[in-house]
Amino acid sequence: MKPFDELRVLDLSQGVAGPYCTMYLADLGCQVLKVEPTWGDWGRTMGVKVGKQGSVVFSTLNRGKQSCIVDAQTPQGRRTLESMAAQSDILVESFRPGVMARLELDWPRAHELNPRLIYCSISAFGVEGPYREKKGTDSILQGLSGFMSITGEEDGGPLKVGLALSDMFAGVLASQAILSAVLLRENDQQGRHIEISLMEALLELQRVQITEYLITGELPKRKGNAHAHIAPSRSFRTADGEIMVATITGADWTNFCNAMGLPDDFRDEFADPRARVQRRTEINAVIEPMFLAAPSQNWLELLESHDVLCGMIHEYDTLLDDPHCKSLDVIDQKSVPATLKSPVRFIRDTEWPALGNAPELGAPTHHENEEYS
Repeated sequence: MKPFDELRVLDLSQGVAGPYCTMYLADLGCQVLKVEPTWGDWGRTMGVKVGKQGSVVFSTLNRGKQSCIVDAQTPQGRRTLESMAAQSDILVESFRPGVMARLELDWPRAHELNPRLIYCSISAFGVEGPYREKKGTDSILQGLSGFMSITGEEDGGPLKVGLALSDMFAGVLASQAILSAVLLRENDQQGRHIEISLMEALLELQRVQITEYLITGELPKRKGNAHAHIAPSRSFRTADGEIMVATITGADWTNFCNAMGLPDDFRDEFADPRARVQRRTEINAVIEPMFLAAPSQNWLELLESHDVLCGMIHEYDTLLDDPHCKSLDVIDQKSVPATLKSPVRFIRDTEWPALGNAPELGAPTHHENEEYS
């Protein structure tokens, strides 16, 4: 038995953020019915093709769901959506503000049909402000939110991270808020409207950096692979590759100096962690040439023997061959295509069975005149 086996989710979302949210709800047992237009979720066209009408993006974000085709542009389609909403516990949509009103299923109408319905709206910019109806996607949001300004090499330009960070974090926030609303509903039997924006999700991830700017008035500088508040904590080139090293506490710094054979006066001169950050260039000038003298594995073994935080910088081929990654058993080989298992585990429970693959468009099909069950 999973925690939320009895909950019905009407998933009207497309792309990444909404489907990522409802995927987690499906992982926890919710019965998720994904409603798509006749041409399908636009996420079906993103990335490597999978199956007849799918893609790697769609298949990895829609596991364990059922699919239904509804043409919401027709009166019959809108009546079908109303009927589904009336029978659902949760509705998730990811349109720009105003679209659901045009489909005659915005929050006021849905709440009228089903007062217990938890209604979650995910959008790029939120429901207020001059950008509310502006089109937005993760790459645009990473720039607008300031996220790219803190990402990249110190002497280079702004960079985006290599995944849809705003979508995925917004999806996690949405799933958390939805399940919180489920608990609240147990007390008052009332539905709630939840609003999540990709913009605010990225701002939340920058909580420390933005707060620091508010305190100092100074714009943060890009640090590349280095940590803004800890030094040395960055990547170092070795004789055959690159590794990550971090020293956080005073003990870490002492252990690092002992491992590297650095003299006591050097260790003591930079004992203050703030001094290490302010004078990181001096420290790097000493230790960078040292790392070039031996292969990565030699350094990792030496540093680990002195209890120093360190790790290999993997690409996916070496990552999946890493003995610890193998021990985590993270790949679901039964899924088509093979993909990652849910990272959520309830240790005391029997392992839950695999949820199955993402559905082909409209299969299994709930006909528009059938009762939603």
